[in-house]
Amino acid sequence: MSAIPKIIHQSYKTPAHPYPHEWQESWQTNHPDWEYRFYTDADNRSLVEEHLPEFLEAYDLFPYNIMRADFARFLYMYLWGGVYVDLDYACLQPLDSLIGTVEHIGIPALPDNRFYQYHNAMLISEPGNEFWLSCAKEAVVYFDQAEHPRVEQLAGPLRIQESLLAHKPAFTTLSQKDVTPIDWGLLVPWGRPSLKALRLVQKLRSADIAAMRNEFPQAYALTLWDHGWSEDPLKQ
Repeated sequence: MSAIPKIIHQSYKTPAHPYPHEWQESWQTNHPDWEYRFYTDADNRSLVEEHLPEFLEAYDLFPYNIMRADFARFLYMYLWGGVYVDLDYACLQPLDSLIGTVEHIGIPALPDNRFYQYHNAMLISEPGNEFWLSCAKEAVVYFDQAEHPRVEQLAGPLRIQESLLAHKPAFTTLSQKDVTPIDWGLLVPWGRPSLKALRLVQKLRSADIAAMRNEFPQAYALTLWDHGWSEDPLKQ
């Protein structure tokens, strides 16, 4: 039996968000026997204050809300485990068989991405894994030492990547074809832009879940990298 709790975590500034509600609902529809939790920015601060108050001073000082949102997902994974997914993710099929392959932690890979090989838009974990607490501690150390802290280094994908190298925890690589069939690096001019990928994303952003599933029949989930936060980490 998998040690991964059947809990799905999602978060946004407020309950009102700009993403298609079908994407959010797809997680609940595909997992009727799972617990679904949604956190606002206020919920996230309360979480830090109640469970890990030693981080609260730094948390309040982070200059961007996205830093706090990234940081909070470490705490979801540490305190409760389960599956965290960004709101620009759509669920294409139930995750039950996927989490059955994850013993401790599951982190998605982007093997061809020139900026980072892992990302934090989806995270899977057992509860209480110390890796996430290490990520949180190292995020605060970085914040204290950096003159101009950057989003992706503080608690974003580069923090996860650096912590994986530093601690070498037992973890399962979530394959790109299963959970990230479109690499964001194909969609931006500073990556490896692909006109084919850009056209596909444009088409799928207005498509229903069935059309997404038809496009990627083996994938459990699909993110279209439709980021809803205003601070661009690559411009900081």
